[in-house]
Amino acid sequence: MKRNKQELDHLATAIAGTRRNLRSLRVDRVSTAESLKALREIYGSTERVAAKVTISAEMVREFLCLLRLSPEAMEYWKSGRVASVDIGYRISTRVPRELQAAMADLVVQHNLTTKEVDAVTAFIKHHPGLSPQEAADRVMKSMDKVVYVAEYCFKPSVADECRRTGFSQEELWRHVQAALKELAGPKNIVECKLQGRVLRIKVNRAGLSRLRDAAKGAGVVLRDLATQIARKVLKSCPGKHRPR
Repeated sequence: MKRNKQELDHLATAIAGTRRNLRSLRVDRVSTAESLKALREIYGSTERVAAKVTISAEMVREFLCLLRLSPEAMEYWKSGRVASVDIGYRISTRVPRELQAAMADLVVQHNLTTKEVDAVTAFIKHHPGLSPQEAADRVMKSMDKVVYVAEYCFKPSVADECRRTGFSQEELWRHVQAALKELAGPKNIVECKLQGRVLRIKVNRAGLSRLRDAAKGAGVVLRDLATQIARKVLKSCPGKHRPR
């Protein structure tokens, strides 16, 4: 009976702590990992735990890697300052134990994405003599040279609005293109070209980050940013281009 209660308690913790919605997460990642470990001892395999909790076996393994972090690093996941299990997995398997807390702190201080942590920890794995900050400086400098492509096309509703107001799509595109360039930062633009009905913008990492921030501020996803700007332009001068 005692084992059954412990099993149910650990199962409840594991299920609550592995849900995708981080905003409603009430169980810290380390407690979740500890319950998954206890369940593995009860059920005998990672695969059986995954089936019971309804997550992948790989996700169970990633959670368990959190328990391999140094105590100082583990505190970042226990306190919720870092929530990503994927980031914890990469740090625990690639970064020397004595540097793990510093790497976790770097994640928090610079709000690093999973992709950025993946690059930095991979660099540390092959250059263990470097501190996390030194590795991050080198990796980020290289990443700034990478060109990202963002493609935009208007939604049908915008084209309809153009026809209704008499605002030509070509003129509207010029307004949108100018706005996107300003948002990304002129120095961060590699190329900006209109191809048919698609505006293709090539930006560096800093430019992409600024466009993402602009989309977030506008309450839309990145691919809808041009449409959002177009609607704002049309709304600002609704009668200016209306045919007489």
